[in-house]
Amino acid sequence: MAKKEATENGVKGLEKPVSEAEEKLIYPRKTVTSVTAPAPLGPTGFLVRLRRFLEENGRDMGLCTVCDKIREWPLPSELRTDDLPHQVLILKRLIRTSKYWKKRLDFGVAGKVLRIAE
Repeated sequence: MAKKEATENGVKGLEKPVSEAEEKLIYPRKTVTSVTAPAPLGPTGFLVRLRRFLEENGRDMGLCTVCDKIREWPLPSELRTDDLPHQVLILKRLIRTSKYWKKRLDFGVAGKVLRIAE
């Protein structure tokens, strides 16, 4: 019995009473999340997004309206320009020179309307 009480006293001696002054609050760490710009769309991603945009807006739209909208998208530098007429030229050239794009998009009245190819 004496040994049992001695071991219990030894264990109790190891436990320290914590006073309120010693107790420290643990605050959550402040994490910083970096916000990066979205990766530029490649030609295939650009085509998919453009087709979805046309489908949502009735399958055909004015070319200048489309180009005005796509200037807001994350495009690589070779597909992006600041002025609207050059953006129209870039889009026309992209569609006319690619068999893949030509199968999926088409120009309407006098090349001023962009529509999904049927």
